[in-house]
Parts: sequence; C-alpha cells; structure tokens
Amino acid sequence: TSARTLWRQGPRHFGRARLGLHAHIAGERNSSYLSLAHRRTRIRPRAPWTCQDRTYGEKAKAPLTGKSAREALRAHALRVEEISNSILALDSLPQLWEYEDLIHNDESKISDPARQQVYRDVMELLDNLQADVDSRLIEPKGRHRVHVSILVDAVLRCLAVSDPPGDGGSVYSQCDRIMKRMTEWSIDLQHSHCKSIMLVAGREGLWKEASRLFAKRIDPRASGLTPVNIDVSDPIGLYCIARHAQEQGLDPVEIVLNGVLNMSIVCPSEQGRYVLAAGSALGQAGEAESLMQYLLTNSSAKKFGQHLVAATAHACLHCSRPDDAIRLFDNLTEGDHQASVEWQWEGGKERLLPICRDLAMRALGVSSQSGTTDECVAHLVDVEQRGLALSFEAFLGFLLSCEKDGEWEKSVDFLFYVVEKDLSKGWLVDGSSLQIPHTDTTEEIASLGRPTRQDLMDALEITMRTCNASGKFGVSLLCAQRFALMPGMEIQLEESSGPSAKLSQIFQSLSALSHSPIDFLATICATLVASNCTRALHDLERLVSETLAPAEDPESFLGTKQSFDQTELWADFLENARILNAIANEPDSLSSNNREIFSHACSRTFAQASAGGDPSAALVFLEWMLPSTPLQKESTLSLMRKIASTYQASDDLTAEIMDALITNGQHIEALEIFGEATAENSDLANWLSSSNRAVRALFQVGRENDARALFEKAVESKCHPDTFVVTAQGFLAKGQHDAVFAIYKRGLKNVCLSEHLSMLALQAVSSSKGSTLISDKMKRTKQIVVAVAKLTGVHGWSEQHYWHLKNVLKFGPLRWLMKWSQVDSVFLDELELALKTLEHRSATGLQPISDLLHSVARAAATADYEAVLSRRPDLKLVPRSQHAWASELQRIATMAEDTSLFDDAEFVSDLAMGFTKAGCREDFLKVVKRSLREGLALRDEVLEEAAKIASEAQTPSHAFKVSE
Repeated sequence: TSARTLWRQGPRHFGRARLGLHAHIAGERNSSYLSLAHRRTRIRPRAPWTCQDRTYGEKAKAPLTGKSAREALRAHALRVEEISNSILALDSLPQLWEYEDLIHNDESKISDPARQQVYRDVMELLDNLQADVDSRLIEPKGRHRVHVSILVDAVLRCLAVSDPPGDGGSVYSQCDRIMKRMTEWSIDLQHSHCKSIMLVAGREGLWKEASRLFAKRIDPRASGLTPVNIDVSDPIGLYCIARHAQEQGLDPVEIVLNGVLNMSIVCPSEQGRYVLAAGSALGQAGEAESLMQYLLTNSSAKKFGQHLVAATAHACLHCSRPDDAIRLFDNLTEGDHQASVEWQWEGGKERLLPICRDLAMRALGVSSQSGTTDECVAHLVDVEQRGLALSFEAFLGFLLSCEKDGEWEKSVDFLFYVVEKDLSKGWLVDGSSLQIPHTDTTEEIASLGRPTRQDLMDALEITMRTCNASGKFGVSLLCAQRFALMPGMEIQLEESSGPSAKLSQIFQSLSALSHSPIDFLATICATLVASNCTRALHDLERLVSETLAPAEDPESFLGTKQSFDQTELWADFLENARILNAIANEPDSLSSNNREIFSHACSRTFAQASAGGDPSAALVFLEWMLPSTPLQKESTLSLMRKIASTYQASDDLTAEIMDALITNGQHIEALEIFGEATAENSDLANWLSSSNRAVRALFQVGRENDARALFEKAVESKCHPDTFVVTAQGFLAKGQHDAVFAIYKRGLKNVCLSEHLSMLALQAVSSSKGSTLISDKMKRTKQIVVAVAKLTGVHGWSEQHYWHLKNVLKFGPLRWLMKWSQVDSVFLDELELALKTLEHRSATGLQPISDLLHSVARAAATADYEAVLSRRPDLKLVPRSQHAWASELQRIATMAEDTSLFDDAEFVSDLAMGFTKAGCREDFLKVVKRSLREGLALRDEVLEEAAKIASEAQTPSHAFKVSE
C-alpha cells in the first residue's frame, strides 16, 4: 500500500475512535457493542478538551512552523518510499539461515556501500521524525498513532536490509532505540515490526534477543489473543528460537513445538500451518534428525497429526536427506509412527493430506534411489484422479526422477500434459507455502499463486536435459519448438523467416524467458552439438557471448566443431512438423487425394528425423499429431490405425515408424504394425521398405528362421538390393559368414548386387574361419572386387575405397589388392595414397576424411623413411625434406580444425611429434599448449619434448606438466 493510500484511510479510523471516546466520556456502558450507526445518532457531548490534545489539564498550542501535520507525515512517507525504491535496485540479501555462510565465505558482500547509504538515509529520516514529534507537529500518542506505527514499520523494513557504517556500528542497536521510542509514544509493537527487528538481530547473531522478542509476541499472557501471521517458507521467529536453543544446549524441537502450541491457543484453525512453519525452521537449523526422532518416539506427536509428518519431511529436504523423507511418507501410509494415532476419524481413515504426497514427489526427484519414476507416476495419477491441485515443486520432482532414471518418454509426455492443462484451466500452484488445496478449483489455485512462464522454463530445461542424456537430441529440439508454440507462452515468430531463422528465434526467445539464461543456453548448445547443427550453433555464439560474464569462455558452450552441418535438415523437420500438426487438427478438410499427399509428407518428415540420427523424434511427432493423454496413452499401433482410418498408411510411412520403434528397442510393436499393415494387402511388392525393416527386427530379436522366410517371400514378390543388404547384415551380426556369402551369391545371380552388399561379403570372407563354402579367401576376395568394379564401372575401385577396405580386410589381402609389392615401403605407399586423396578432395571442395589426416600425422611422427624413400622415385607426393614436411603438417593442422581430431589425444601427439621432426618448435608448442588447456592426456614423449624445449628457451616447464 502506498503512503498516499495509507493517509487517505487514516481519518476514517480516527473518526470512529473519536466516537468511541465521546461515548466513554458521556458515561455510557458497553458502548463498544453499540452499532456505529446507533452511536452516530446519539447527541455528541461537548468534550472539555480537543482530540488533538492528549495532555490532561492543559491545552497544547499548535506549533508555529508553517506546515501542517499532514504535510509532515506525507513528506516522511514519500521519503520512505524513495528509500524503498533505491533498495529495489540492490541485489537481494540471502535468507537468514544462509547469511552466516555468506559471512564466512565472502566478507566483501557484507560491507556494501549502497546499503550503508540506506542506513544513513534511514537515520536521517528518524532524526527528522523525532524533531517533528518534539515540536508537537506530529503526535504519536494521539491522532497520529496509526500513521506513525505504519511509518515505523516501513522504516524498520528499510533498516533490515541496510549495513552499518564502517565504524563498527550495529543496526540492532538502532532497532532497539526505535522500540524504546515506540514505548514512549505508546505505540504497540506489531508482528510486522518484530519480523524486521528479528531479522536484524539474527543477522548479527543476537539469537537471544530475537527469540525473546518472538516468544513475547506468541505468549497469550503478554500479547493477548492476537493471531500471529507466520510465513511457512520464511519462519524467522521460530528459526531464531531454534538457534537460541542450540546456543543454550537445549532441545530445539521441544521449544519450537511449544511455541507452536502457544500460537495454536490463540488461533487453533492455523495449527497445521504453524506446524509446517516449525518444520521449515528446524530444517533450516539442521535439526531434521531430532525432529524425526520426536515424530517416531514422542507420544506428544499425536497432538499435531499428519502436519507433523509433512513438517518433518520438509525438514529432511532442507537438510538434504530426501531418502528419510520418503521413508516418512511410507511410514505414514503404514501407520508406523506416533502421529498416526490421530489419523482416524468417524470410524475410518482420514484422507491423506495433499502436502504429504506432494513432499514425497519432491523427495523422489532428488533422492539417491533409482527407479523412482514409476512411483512418481502413481502419485501423479492419484492426484489427477482425485481432482487435487499439484505444486510446481512436486512436478519438478517428477521430471527430476525421469532425468535420473533416463525415462525421456515419460518426461516428454507429462511435461506437455501438465503444462497444457495448467495453461488452459490451472492446475499447478506455488508450493513454497506448503498449502496444497484438496481441490483444483480455479479460485483456490489463484489464491495460492501459480507458476510463471519463467518457472515453466525450468521444467522444459529438465526435459531437454533428459532427452540429451538419452541421445534423443531430435526430441529435445521438437520439445523446444512445441513449448514455444503453446498457447499462453506468447512467443511470436516471424512468418517471413526461413526454417533456420525460426529455429534461432525460438532458442533466443526461450533463453530470454529462463530464470538462468546461461544454463538454458548450455542445454540448447548441447542439443545442437549432438544434432550436428553447426550453423545454428554459430548463430547462438553471439547470444552466448553477450549473455556470459566477461571472465567466462563461450567456447565451452559451443562444444567441438562438427565435420558436417545438419541445421537445415532439423530446421526443415521442425517446420514440417509444425505445418503437418496444424493440418492434422482439421482432418475433415482434406480430400482423398490430399490425404494421400499428407501421408507421403508425414513419411518424408519422419525420414528427416531418421536421417538426422534420431528416429524417436518421429514417434514423438506422431503422438503430437494424434494426441493422447499419458494417463491413458495409446500404443503406436493404435495411432497407426488412426492414420490408416483417417489418412492413408503408405509403405514409406509404415517403414519410417517401424524404423523409429526398432531404434527404441520396440521390435515386437514394429512387427505388429507390419503384420497389421500387410494383413489386407499381403503382396510384399507394395511393402518393400516395411519388409526390410521387418527382416531387421526379426534378426535383432533372434528369429533368424522367420527372417529368412520373410526374405524369401519378399524376393519372390520383388527383388531389390536393399532386401539382400538387410538380410546379409543380419547374418553377419550373428557371425554366420557362410550365410552372408550365400546371400551375396544369390544377389549376384538375381542382378541385385550393390557396393554395400559387396562390402559385407568381403567382410564375411575376411572374418571366416574353417568355412567350406569360402575355401580360398584370396580367390573369393578377387572375385568380389572384380564383380563390384564391373558393376560400378570405376577403374581402380580398390584404391578409391581403400580407407573403407582397411577396416574390413586384413593387411595381406589388402596389400595384394592394392598391388603394393615392396613390403619395406608399404607405409610410404599408403602415405602417397593419403596425400593423393586429400589433394583430390580439396580440389573438388569435399571435406577431408579424419582417417586420412591422422594417417599423414602418424607417418610424420613415427616413420623412419629417409633411407627407403631414396629407392622410391615413383612417389611424387611424399615430402622429401624438413621444409616440405613442415608445410604439409601445417596444411594438415588447418584441415583438422574443421573436424573433431583435436579432441583425439593420439592425433595431437602424432601431429606434435611430426612438428618436432620437421623443426617447427613454435607450431609444436602451440599445439601442446592448446591441448593441455583442454585437458588432453598427451603421450609422455610429447611432454618430455615440451619440457626440453621449455628449458632451452628458459621458460617455466611446469606449464607442460598439466596432464601428469
């Protein structure tokens, strides 16, 4: 309430007070029970003195100062408002129980010049107020009592956040001075006054003075039957009592709960809230263990019922003991504690307090136990079915349980179910006060406060972290877009922007909403790194550098550089998902032809998710397009039936959904979808892609015979190279090399040969042992290579695919294929081929292959090639001097910047030793310093060489021993 409003409300109060005073003077008894209207009809007796003069026997003369009392009070109120506004610009002070740690850890934060100025301003204001009182301009004992009381309350609140000057003064001493003045002015000490004074006393460690002040306030004999309005989340008075008891070596639990009983005598209906506040105070004081023992062993616990269980659980959470809080909830449901005596009424069990279940969900999220997600889901379902409200803190506990257990699907499902329900009609409440209503009506939820958009961003961040940790980076991107487009988030996107620009807009808008933009940006960057969205990552670089503090390094958020960019791929997927979802909301508006087009568009969108490396994003998009509640979640098979009945389930769409299910390990469900899709139309020629996915699923669940049978049926319907490749891959994974070679021979016979199938056959031939079908490996290898070279029409097929063949064949057959006859210089032949390939890829604008770069670096570091090189004049590209090697290694290092090779300790070690042999000391030191700063464990020979160079240059060598 502003000062002006307080002043306007004042005269009405004083008018009623004057009526009561005149009635008392007239000698009427029980005048306080007369109605105000009745008293106003009475003839007002003439008073022997005015209301402005409270001095009996003499009249006070008005001060001759030239300003009225109203103007003086108004000036003081405006000055207090100015001081309060200046405090708003300061950083918030920590809670009282956190203040001591701040003093011990950082003294500079306590002596704040801005807060010292607040102290001086308040002292000046008090002196001016005292001057007006001394001049009788303001009469605190008379008509200005309420105004002065309110003014003093505001002054104390300002004083509570101030710092004393550097001369060692005490803020509490000034508070004590104010209390004495209030006694002189006959102004009652209200609870709001006491709260500020206790806060000051607690910050100065004066627990005795603070506890005595609060004990007097809650004593009915000392303060009368005035209810105490205590904040459950910030119970300063009870906390001061607990700290004073700790100082005196007494039992804080007994003393605090006795204080609760005193408050309950005055206001029995608020006993539950007082008990919860006591739990907060004792938890903040570190007395969770003592409170737990009191609950389990003391018979007096039955006076407090379930509220004491909730208070003890809350205390355990304050003391980082969530497992104890979970055990308390389990004991509550089993009745295994003293408070359970009161858990009976009218011959049956009392309903469970919502706050008990709520605190259990909070504890499950941060407990050390694993597998707590199912229990959280059970609690959430119970809350939904009973029509209860849910605290936002409990919802975060559920999401944290999902993150801990890696349950990304449940995290995504319940995130949007709960948030959409909350944004539409309200469900989540602020749980800091521990007041969870028994219903989810709008009125009760509004009275307790609802989470803001910034709070909901915390829930999104947890879900995105869960998806990232499970490798579902595409789902993480989809969650960010869906969250930004939800009604109520008020995030506007420019329609004229392209998909990539919209992606950047979404990330920037969401990070601006977050409580902690830096943490949210780190989560987004982790998602972009995993999804290879290099360009989007660079677009965020400017935002990160502007948001971070100058001392921090934005590179830590950008991760490693990627060798290719998928920004356009994922941006197109998200944009297509948004458009298709909007169309799916109005399926009746589509014609039969448009429904077929819609089905193919969905399949292409799902294929984008698979091409991006996260087919699970396709499943999440399918559920988004055909929504179902997570409480009654439909299977993917049911969703596919909806698509088949509403749109048209094509082969491509079915294959992409099966691919996503197989990636998630849901092979049986994928096979069910395939069986239902082909039930009416059994001609596998129309289900080629789906048949290939079914063969792969059958192999992965160990049904090789069924996979072979399906392969035979598919080949009879329509021969396609992909069918042979999938079948060969399945047999190769099972180690059945003869079967792989048989599939290759059949593909060759049926004109279904491909490079991929040939590579699989080469791998089977090379890995086979004691095979009767593959009797002559060299002969079989040559036949396969000749056949595939004839198929592709490429001269020198082996040379072109050398780096792939190197991972498939052994050294002997590979050298024979490459026709490298000189054994002692084979490494030079490989180096010549690597340099030739790099030169070709550079000339055609292709990205370098990491294996090629590493091969050159390894040759430069380890090969002793000078004697052999003189006998090989045919090698035109291999460097023959230190200068030539230096130029080549510098080119290799530049190319490696666009890859992740600088995160590979072996490559960096080879590159560094190569620079040493080439005489490039500066390049050597540059590479080593960079790698050590990034924490790479380089080889010992590199560190020894670095220390040697450092000692020769008279440079401290300890900088090169970081990895040791």
